[in-house]
Amino acid sequence: MQRTTDAVRAQGTEGADSADFSARTKAHFSLQHLLAAAAFSREVAELEQRHAGEPFGPFFDDILARCTAVVLSATACVEAYANELLLDPVGTFPGTDAPLREGYLDSGLERRPPHEKLAVVLQLRLRDVSATCEGLHGHKEVGDLAALRNALVHFKPEWMDATAGPHDKLSERLAKRFRGSPFLDEGERLFPRRWASHSCTSWAVPAVLTYLQAFEDVAGLPHRFEPHRDRLATG
Repeated sequence: MQRTTDAVRAQGTEGADSADFSARTKAHFSLQHLLAAAAFSREVAELEQRHAGEPFGPFFDDILARCTAVVLSATACVEAYANELLLDPVGTFPGTDAPLREGYLDSGLERRPPHEKLAVVLQLRLRDVSATCEGLHGHKEVGDLAALRNALVHFKPEWMDATAGPHDKLSERLAKRFRGSPFLDEGERLFPRRWASHSCTSWAVPAVLTYLQAFEDVAGLPHRFEPHRDRLATG
C-alpha cells in the first residue's frame, strides 16, 4: 500500500537538546483498487479458458462475481485517486494562493463525482477556471464504466424482453466497448448478465489507467500507476 509521510520521528542524543517529533502517515488506496481489479480480471480469463466450449452453467456465477468486482474496484480507483489528491492540498497545489485553494476545496466538493473533483485539480494547478476532464483520452470510456457500476450498485430489475428501457440503453452503450460473454446467446442484451466477460474486464482496467495517465499528463503530475504496469496486466 502506498503511504505518504507527513512528518518523521526523530530522537536526539544530546539530552536537553533532544527532539521528539510524532510521525503521521496517509494510506493511499487507489493503486490497491486497480491492482485488485487486474487480479480479478486474470481470474476471469482463467475461468473462461477452463470452461471454453461448455454450455452455460453454475460456473458463470464465479465469472459474474469476479467481473462485478472488477467494475467496482476499477471505478473505486478513480474516486480514491481524486480524493487522495484533494486531501493533500499543499502537495497537490504548491504555490497556489491559500484562500483560493481553500475556497475551491470547501465548495461542496466532497459530494461531487470524481471527474468534477479532478477538474478542480486541473483548474488550480493550471490556474484556469475553464479546465475540465472532458477532452481527456479515456474520459468517455470511464464514464461508460461508471454507468455500468451505477447500474450494478443501484440495480433495478426489468423484464428480459423489455425494450427501450434503461437496461437496453446501457447495453447499447456498452456494446461499443467490449464483447459479451461467450456462454450466453448473442441475442441476449449485454446488461444485466452478458456484459460479464473477460472482454469487459480487459477493457475496464486499461481504460482507467489510460484516463488517469492522460489526466496526470495535463496536470503535470507524475504517473502514479506506471511503475506497477506489469502487475496491472488483465490476463
